[in-house]
Formats: sequence, structure tokens, C-alpha cells
Amino acid sequence: MLNLFSKKTFIADLFDGFVDIHNHLLPGLDDGAPDVDIAIQLIQELMQIGFGGSISTPHTMNEYYANTPLTINTAKEGLLKALQENDIHFKLSASSEYMMDGHFQDILKKGEILPLRDRYVLVEMSYLQPPINLDEIIFDITSKEYIPVLAHPERYNYLHQDFSKYTDLKQRGCLFQLNMLALSDYYGSSTKKTAYKFIEDGYYDFIGSDVHHMRHINSLKNMKLTAKYVPAIEGLISKTRETFNP
Repeated sequence: MLNLFSKKTFIADLFDGFVDIHNHLLPGLDDGAPDVDIAIQLIQELMQIGFGGSISTPHTMNEYYANTPLTINTAKEGLLKALQENDIHFKLSASSEYMMDGHFQDILKKGEILPLRDRYVLVEMSYLQPPINLDEIIFDITSKEYIPVLAHPERYNYLHQDFSKYTDLKQRGCLFQLNMLALSDYYGSSTKKTAYKFIEDGYYDFIGSDVHHMRHINSLKNMKLTAKYVPAIEGLISKTRETFNP
């Protein structure tokens, strides 16, 4: 049971039917769930820790995961059918996590975007380096009246030495989505330090799990928060809920 006066609290105590906006549950589309059976297992485990649904976001990444609205929606419908057949009551819709590259710019031009909701679009960058034309890509997104939601900004280690680059991204219209596990040591100390700095500076707008497999879920099950950060995480969960599942 949640106790804000305790030294630590489990993050799972805060979920209470949370509909996740970043995960890789749709089967067979990327490096997440490989098939329907595994997807069902992951969903059942997420439900046990308080998740009520998901906007599933398989990667769209040229040469690796060439997903389209058709492939994504086909996988979603197949998983919805399996949930119904197994009498599992879990809200499921679909979008994508778009790698910001030339292929993404082509998708934008063709109008083939699956937003999270309304005009919100989940985007990511390479973990090795930002795209050379990052400013142009963000301009293209906003000029189409989409709102870029940058996935896991805390994990781009090449930006950790110059936080002004994060400020610039915010000023250009990017919203920031926190990966829950970044608040633990799962991604390393530099990522964790950056995540807590963003919380303290009020840089985050939304929160998501980025669940790919059971290791992520098991880590979430055991993850604890220091009491002083509980209100901030509650606020992010609430804002995410209000924006994407009103």
C-alpha cells in the first residue's frame, strides 16, 4: 500500500489502470514481442502491476523495421482478437515510435503517420548520434502541425555534456517522455542522473514504460522511488493519462 512517508515506494503502486504510451507489445513487428503468445504474457504481467491498457508503439525504422499503418494495424487487430478470445480486458490501440531520419521525412510528406492521439507523434533518435538535419526534421514535424514527443531523452548520452541542446529541443517544440526504468540503474548511472535532473528541472511532459520483454517488466515490479520524487512521478502519470486517455 502506498505510503508517502516511507523512505521508498514501489513505482507500481502509482499505476492504477495506467494506459502506457510507449511499449513494444504488438507481435512480430520489431524487437519487442515476437509472437501473440508472448504479447499476451507480457500484457498479463503488466496488468498484474496495475496497467490498464496500452498505446503500442513498434519501431518504424528504415532498413530495420519498415512498419506502415497497415502492418501496425494488422498486428493490433490480431492481438485484440487474441485478447478477446482469452477474455482479457486490456485497452489496446496503436501508434509507432518513429526514428527521425530521411525515411521518416518521406512518411511525413506522404501523410502516413499514426499519431499517439490527436497530433502527438512519438519520435526517437539514434543512441550513437543525432541526425545531421535534426532541426530540419523537427521543423517538418511542427510545420505539419504535429507535436513531437521525444522518447527517452535521458538516454542520449552524447547530449549529457551540453544540456543547452536539450533546452533547444524544448524550445523547438519537443515534448519529453520519461522512460520509467531510467529512474533505476537499468540504463546506467549517467542516464539515471540525467533523468532525475530533468525531473527536478521540470523538463518531462509524459511517462512511458518502453517495455520490450519480461526483463523490463520484472525490473518495473521491483523498482522503488525515493519519497521526494513520488509527487513528480504521480504528476507525470496524471498528465499522460489526461492527454492520451481522457
